[in-house]
Amino acid sequence: MGQPVVTVAANLRCPHGGPAILASPPRVLAGGSPVLTIVPPLPVGGCPLGGQTAGGGETGKRYVFKVAVPCQRLVFPAGTRRVLSGGVPLLVLGATGIAVPSSTPVVAAVPGQLRVLAD
Repeated sequence: MGQPVVTVAANLRCPHGGPAILASPPRVLAGGSPVLTIVPPLPVGGCPLGGQTAGGGETGKRYVFKVAVPCQRLVFPAGTRRVLSGGVPLLVLGATGIAVPSSTPVVAAVPGQLRVLAD
């Protein structure tokens, strides 16, 4: 059985809470909203990870600083196998992706609609 198709009405976020900017050409609708495909990657706006630094050491010793880079996009490498929009696989509930450049896993957990299923 298929999984619910993710639409622009979904609430996708990077692992740090930054919202994904969902936009899709309205070629295919599910529940009245355009469906999301796995291409192009979804841009992230406002990831709170940016600007954090960590350092260590004592007086007279060398400090090592690491600057955390905020998530810039969500990449989902796999989608539906049989249902396509414009020749591109759709994003479905439970799809696993990666937040770039932090390489943190992300899961599409809220599809935005529950009626239309795809495999």
